[in-house]
Amino acid sequence: MANELTTDLQFTVDFTPSAISILNEKELKALVDQATEYYGSLTFTDDNIPEAKEARADLNKVFKLLDDQRKVVKSQYNEPLKAFETKIKQYANQIKTVSDVINKSISDIEELEKQKRAIVLEGIIAEMAPNYELEPSDIEIKASWLNATSYTKKGDNLIKKVLEEVAGAMTMV
Repeated sequence: MANELTTDLQFTVDFTPSAISILNEKELKALVDQATEYYGSLTFTDDNIPEAKEARADLNKVFKLLDDQRKVVKSQYNEPLKAFETKIKQYANQIKTVSDVINKSISDIEELEKQKRAIVLEGIIAEMAPNYELEPSDIEIKASWLNATSYTKKGDNLIKKVLEEVAGAMTMV
């Protein structure tokens, strides 16, 4: 089923990029150029602050008209994208929820296996400690000694390299 899921998950999306055009762009550009040239050429001083404020207000009105139109188009343009993203996120979350449950199960199983390895390790340390005139509690267990790769395939004994590490640690103590 797992291989089928990924190979069968070929899906397509019907997407046609939209073209956004300004129907009277030449005229709009000419008006903007004319306004910026005119208002940009004015010089304002203490004597004509009211005129400067009026010029600023006029430019701000034009800016607001342009920006409001941009926002309207953007909002309408983004609607299909938002709907698409919502659907895909729902599907992805549905998959992720099940994946998280499986991940939790794997973590629980791995933790149980680690506990079993800890019991085996503690038994080996208890068996070896008297040979070094130590108490098993004198030995600090390294985290790497509990890894699955530190044990034989059956998980019932340490591999030679790790057994030598444990013996080395006992010698150091």
